[in-house]
Amino acid sequence: VNIVRDACQHEVIGKYIHKVMFDELMETLNLPKDELEKFANDVLERFNNPFVDHAVTSIMLNSFPKYETRDLPGLKTYLERKGELPKGLVLGLAAIITYYKGGVRADGAEIVPNDAPEIMNLLKELWATGCTKKVAEGVLAADFIWGEDLNKIPGLTEAVKADLFREQCRYFLLSDYLLFLFSRMQNKCSSSNCHNSAIFNAYTVFISQNFIHKESTCETRSIS
Repeated sequence: VNIVRDACQHEVIGKYIHKVMFDELMETLNLPKDELEKFANDVLERFNNPFVDHAVTSIMLNSFPKYETRDLPGLKTYLERKGELPKGLVLGLAAIITYYKGGVRADGAEIVPNDAPEIMNLLKELWATGCTKKVAEGVLAADFIWGEDLNKIPGLTEAVKADLFREQCRYFLLSDYLLFLFSRMQNKCSSSNCHNSAIFNAYTVFISQNFIHKESTCETRSIS
């Protein structure tokens, strides 16, 4: 999947996008549901435009800062209101972490993440350990990204680790074309006392862990 339109129409990715939009993010916004649904459907219609080829990789730049400002508030609000983490938004975070590992996609295209040097260096060092436990905990602990230690959010560390070392997964490009899905909603939320608005950020990749993780020792072995 290389463009937004194909992500929207993909049998698996499209369902993921719809789930996060309608089942998770909408639950964090203090606006009438019918208004949110109309806006989201209008955005989906626009991104399905057959005349616009919007490359998903072009909006993967600086994904961690985008997640921190646009999705993390929604994750926290959802947890507060529902008493559980939003699985789709957690998956999105794990997807970003995996994307920053780099590598080569199944179609042979090179994966080239791009972000602030300190973020790139951190991810390079963490992935060099070969340990998804250290990767998850190290990323979540990076207060220069988040302004806090996200390991303190109940259940988040374990949820991210579980997604990161899910066995025998392959890279697939999952559009984060919704980085600005609810960007216009910010203004509406500001005028309607909605302080914890989430702007949806669907991401371009998920798990490609070609090893089995042994959590107690962080040993790995290849899967043939």
